[in-house]
Amino acid sequence: MRISFWLKTHKCNAAGKAPISLRITIDGQRAELSTGIYIFPQQWNGAAERLYVTDAATRLHNQTLDLREAAAIQAPVLLVAQGKDITSAAVAASLRRKRNSTTPDLLAALEQQLTTYYERHNPHTYRAFSYFVGYLRQWHGKEPLYVAAFTREKARTFARWLCEQISPASARTALGALAAMMVRSNLLEVSPFLKIRLPKAEPTERIPLTKQQLKALELASFPRDKMTYARDIYLAQFYLQGSRIGVVLELCWSQYDGECIRYKAEKSGPHKVVRVTPGLRAILARQYRRQDSPLIFPALRPDYHELDKQGQFAARRAATTRVWEGLNQVGKQLGFHKLHSHMARHTMALLTATSNNGSIRAAQHVLGHSNPRQTEKYIRSMQTDEINDAADNVYDNM
Repeated sequence: MRISFWLKTHKCNAAGKAPISLRITIDGQRAELSTGIYIFPQQWNGAAERLYVTDAATRLHNQTLDLREAAAIQAPVLLVAQGKDITSAAVAASLRRKRNSTTPDLLAALEQQLTTYYERHNPHTYRAFSYFVGYLRQWHGKEPLYVAAFTREKARTFARWLCEQISPASARTALGALAAMMVRSNLLEVSPFLKIRLPKAEPTERIPLTKQQLKALELASFPRDKMTYARDIYLAQFYLQGSRIGVVLELCWSQYDGECIRYKAEKSGPHKVVRVTPGLRAILARQYRRQDSPLIFPALRPDYHELDKQGQFAARRAATTRVWEGLNQVGKQLGFHKLHSHMARHTMALLTATSNNGSIRAAQHVLGHSNPRQTEKYIRSMQTDEINDAADNVYDNM
């Protein structure tokens, strides 16, 4: 049996460190296992198969390698005592089991991070991070997940499984959160999900509503208040010149003087003064009769404007999710395609351009876009029809 250590410089991580691997050769058959030690290539003495001793850390690494070598020498004796064949794979497997039994449990460390740091210092991300750790627990099971056993291949397997449970965008967020927790707990130096490619999510087609569909949406009655409330917010976005849902949710009664609503369309954008049309006035009347909140649409907390940025983001995200759920139910009842709050901007853009002889510039200023190319994406379906009509005119005159 021959035991050797070598530095896998072709496996350098993002920090420029390479892993030290233990190679066991018996009767010409090789088996390798990681020592769990990462060093810079210039620290390695290939002839001595040890690190150059420059400080206490390198001395400790050399002592760890000595222990690994001693365990490898002792492994065949234990295999004979157990009545097993002495092969390089069997020796490597016994060393992995021995090492895993002494390494920390990754899942236990992550759950400790949740309770000791995130729940106390960052409660707004605690809930989401708890879900992500729960997915890792569901994938692995009840057994401990040792750090040494969570190899890059297992990380890829978990990433593929996670994409089957949630969307690729959410999976990408989950992997980033788990990696941050692992590094924070000092269990790993770099993310185990580094350079793992996830499938790209297919963009959802957001089809604008026609005038007839908007009228049907406005006159429809719904069995649940949640659906009526979501419909009113969608229509308010449309009547407020295609404003975003976050802007509509933050509107206060103090911004409404009976004739106009004054608000800021975006954080750094100009203030808007929008005349209240009969359709918008009916929505405001319904909201005014059923609540006394300073907010026009009471989806957010009454003290929303007094919260910090993290609190406002969490409250706005939760309210937006509830509106989306209501819009899905509205779309199913009316037989529309899947409704989304941002489709109100697409609808406003298309109808504005259609009513102004196809003017992209008019739709651009109504929506507040800084670049007309942004507006072109919103009215692409109208442009397609115009292109077909133009081509038909050529064919008819031939």
